Amino acid sequence: MSETNSRHGARFKGWLIAGYGTVFILFIGGLGIERFQESPVISHDVIPFSLMALIFSTILVQANSKSSRIERSDIIKGLACLIGTFACGFVAVKLMPDTQLGVLVIIAAFIAPLLGFVYYLSKVGGAGLRAMRVGVLSAETVPVDVSASDRGSKSEATFAPDRVEIPVNYRAILMRFAIWVGLVVLFWWSFGQVYPIVRIVMPIAALPGFIKFGRYLTGRGAAMVMDENGIAVRRSISSSIDRLPWPDIAYFGLKSILYGTYLVIYLKNPEAIIAKQRVMTRWFMGQSLNMFESPVRIPLFALKCDQNWLVQTADALRRKYNLNIHRQ
Repeated sequence: MSETNSRHGARFKGWLIAGYGTVFILFIGGLGIERFQESPVISHDVIPFSLMALIFSTILVQANSKSSRIERSDIIKGLACLIGTFACGFVAVKLMPDTQLGVLVIIAAFIAPLLGFVYYLSKVGGAGLRAMRVGVLSAETVPVDVSASDRGSKSEATFAPDRVEIPVNYRAILMRFAIWVGLVVLFWWSFGQVYPIVRIVMPIAALPGFIKFGRYLTGRGAAMVMDENGIAVRRSISSSIDRLPWPDIAYFGLKSILYGTYLVIYLKNPEAIIAKQRVMTRWFMGQSLNMFESPVRIPLFALKCDQNWLVQTADALRRKYNLNIHRQ
């Protein structure tokens, strides 16, 4: 699993380096070629947002690395690049002739160390983000309230011999979806007045959220089913895995993070289950394993039942069916 993560990390860093090279060429073309200089879209929209995308991507790559330590060497290198930006620019201005080629060389001498400063500063920001996520945004265990096991929301589940079905909580999903749409529209309208390109970029950036809520609202059947074969979760509710047999499950728990509480299904051998999934699913399950100590988690707002009752019922069924398996 660690070799897979390192391989994907190297791939992301490779794309990041390619991004820096592309933006470097874009800067020279946008600022050094007279035809591009006359286009306000290049200087006012494309170049600033390309730089913002680089900073955001670098922070994300560093935030998903193994170490959350802020390296002193990155700070020193960043300051050196900042000093080098002005030094190289000053020297180039003094030495280069006032020609089109000279302008391109001056811009390149200024932009190259500037991008180095952006890179190292973003690495520091990414390490800080990871440290904050580990220390502040990490999932916290929620104690199970035993006295709440017989609350009225228990009746939302459908019971049959050796089978429990829990319906989808469409009302809660629609409420969250409405809040999400409101925030996207507010951001799109506010910043779109200043930066017209936001009107294009924002819908694209918000697309994963719309797809996620769309998946919650589509599909048929119960959100979660527990029977003698194990636990089945509707694929649109849990994007990681749709069925787990009882022998693979160690126990259940509740964990809360900034944006909600989850039913966490702790596995006996999570690495083996992750290894069987597709590439993107492996990545998402790995992130869940880091934050929740399990690759499988189910958002409780999407389930129409009491969370305390759910944990106790699932654990009782796990013990019951595992005992039957051992007897056989």
